[in-house]
Amino acid sequence: MIHDLCPTPTAPFAQRNMLRQRPLLAWCARAGALAAMGLGLWWTGAAHGAPHAYVANQSAQTVTVIDAATDAVSVVVPVGASPTAVTLSADGAKVFVANAGSMSVSIVDGGTQAVVGTLALTAAPSSLAASPDGSRLYAVLGGNVLQAIDVASGAVLATTAIDAAGRLAISPDGTRLYMAAGTLQVFDTTTLARTAAVSTGTDHAAYQLAVSPDGSRIWVAHGIGLFGGGVVGVDAATLAVVAQIGLGAIPGPIAVGPDGGRVYVGIQATWVDTGYGAGFFPGRTVAVIDTATARWIAHIDLGATGSNWTQQNTAAGVAVTPDRRRVVISVPRLSQVAIADTNTHALLATPAVGASPGAVAAARSGATIAPYAISAAADTFGATTLGAASAGNVLSNDRLGGVAPTTVHVELTVLAASHPGVRIDATSGNVSVDPGTPAGAFAMPYRICERVSPGNCAEAVATVNVTAPRTIDAVDDAAQPYPGTASVLNVLANDKLGGVAATVGTTRLTQLASTHAGVTLNTANGVISVAAGVPPGGYGLVYRLCEAAVPTNCDDASVQIGVIARPIVAADDFASATRVGGRALASVLANDRLAGAAATLANVTLVAVSASDPGLLLNAADGSIIVAHGIAAGMHTLVYRICERASPSNCADGNVTVTVTAFAIDAVNDSARASSKRASTALASVLANDTLGGQRATTGNVSLSLVSVTPANPKLVLDTASGAIRVTGKSQSGTYAVVYSICEIGAPANCDQATATIDLSGGF
Repeated sequence: MIHDLCPTPTAPFAQRNMLRQRPLLAWCARAGALAAMGLGLWWTGAAHGAPHAYVANQSAQTVTVIDAATDAVSVVVPVGASPTAVTLSADGAKVFVANAGSMSVSIVDGGTQAVVGTLALTAAPSSLAASPDGSRLYAVLGGNVLQAIDVASGAVLATTAIDAAGRLAISPDGTRLYMAAGTLQVFDTTTLARTAAVSTGTDHAAYQLAVSPDGSRIWVAHGIGLFGGGVVGVDAATLAVVAQIGLGAIPGPIAVGPDGGRVYVGIQATWVDTGYGAGFFPGRTVAVIDTATARWIAHIDLGATGSNWTQQNTAAGVAVTPDRRRVVISVPRLSQVAIADTNTHALLATPAVGASPGAVAAARSGATIAPYAISAAADTFGATTLGAASAGNVLSNDRLGGVAPTTVHVELTVLAASHPGVRIDATSGNVSVDPGTPAGAFAMPYRICERVSPGNCAEAVATVNVTAPRTIDAVDDAAQPYPGTASVLNVLANDKLGGVAATVGTTRLTQLASTHAGVTLNTANGVISVAAGVPPGGYGLVYRLCEAAVPTNCDDASVQIGVIARPIVAADDFASATRVGGRALASVLANDRLAGAAATLANVTLVAVSASDPGLLLNAADGSIIVAHGIAAGMHTLVYRICERASPSNCADGNVTVTVTAFAIDAVNDSARASSKRASTALASVLANDTLGGQRATTGNVSLSLVSVTPANPKLVLDTASGAIRVTGKSQSGTYAVVYSICEIGAPANCDQATATIDLSGGF
């Protein structure tokens, strides 16, 4: 492997880059010497004695001991009835088994794996925690009682009532007892006084917990509402929630690894709505959570034994062996435990245990932590002489315990650099290239070492190929759009990258400046738009075009936008009407134009500017001209204005001329008979059948005058005030023609004549 990474002195690469490669060659020489001595540069772990895990088999009344060295059952230990919980002293020397059916605790020697004592209890135990040295035992008993028991004598040291039964865990220093029972509750281990109750979140219900080996974190599995759940990390010093990991499922048993780096949570169920029905689907995995980043990084699949949804293998208990090599998971429906590798998360063995396996426990110390499998993979990155703030990350394809590490998990050391402008940031793993770095291939060997096991290391070489940037050319553009144009032009149409057309896939656009807020560049597609309301005039926009792969490879260009007004024409209109009034013109817009097309109320606004008579009106809602009833006869003019909606300053005025004709006036002939012998009214009113504008003529709207009486008769008179024809006294008999005239009062020239024939007979 060293030979593959290091150039030979005669290799063309080395000859061309000898000065730049001097640090790399020095590193290769050192590596070669070590290899010749048979030492190498990669760590190889020594074998460690494997610890044990303990599985309580509730129906079998036994505890199965799993030997992590062989991944097999070591021994089966008979205990009391219905063993429901298992806990150990920190070093695993003492194993305590809660026997719910026997109301007792079996004490198992961690060396001989034999029962060496039994503690009688006053009620059925459901959860246990042991002090780190194994001298005290804490038990949750039926009836919601918490007790502290001296292991040597069996004496009850303290008793306290609790609100509800929950799972117990103890701090590594033995001063705090934790219980998950709706909230995270904290007790003093000496007095069993409750000192705090911590809510893990709104609508959360805590029911499982595990404490990190250094005591700094309490990891709590909780339900969220009815259908979800997750895990929170609680800071032991402040009792504040400092990490939250949503699982989208109901969590169950939880265990933390002996180094505190990973938490394992058995998924109990997931709420599923199929559309035909909804319900909880049994879980079949154990979630693996990285505590440094508070992320779900992997899962252990326990599988199923059939296609039916009820045949999923669900975890009932989880423990991590103190050497960190194995995760032991009880699977009740199979009467087996699943043993998983902490590096690959794959199942290695599924040995059979007693019926109804449940709680699983392992010691928290007493074994050397096995290093995770570690690998550093060679990397190749690209950059240009313009530089790159982040060309990539060397850790992205490296692995620690089966997942990509960060510098929180590993210490990163750069072993050599072939150019000062090409660097690996040891705090993040990011590769950067300074602007001005010459073209060439630059190799940087680096080492990663697991922080928990500093001797567990791997090395690789990151090669950065620095090339000249592709030519990028942003070409100036110009256009003369109308206001409100959504797509004036595309600036990419004439731009180039490496001699070929620039695209939104190969480049990135940025608008640098615009002389008007309404003239904009859509950086997603390169389109220039001019907003409605931008007044005609000249505007400028400056943009930057950068290569997507090399963000520092850029060029700027300008776009000159000459916004022009659309041609707008308000053509004159002519109409006629009578003094009756009404609509004289359907729409003044009928012959108006905007940019050669019809002007409509959708593209122009309409307003009256002036009118020669207040009775001449413009209806701006539809463009019609209205003549008021009774308007004076004659020629009237209205001036209106249309303005482009997209450019309100672009306007034109038009004239509407309306000729108003007088009312039709009709004086209708009359006839009447009266006596010549005496005074009388021969005709009540000559106006009775006369009309003006289709309405009855009256002395209120017409003036009445006598034209002539033929033959002349002074006794026959026309009363112009009322329209009556009267005989004022004895007169000569005969037939007389009384000619009269009516003229419109509002238009005195509008007149008509008629004749009233009066028969004055002598006898009556």
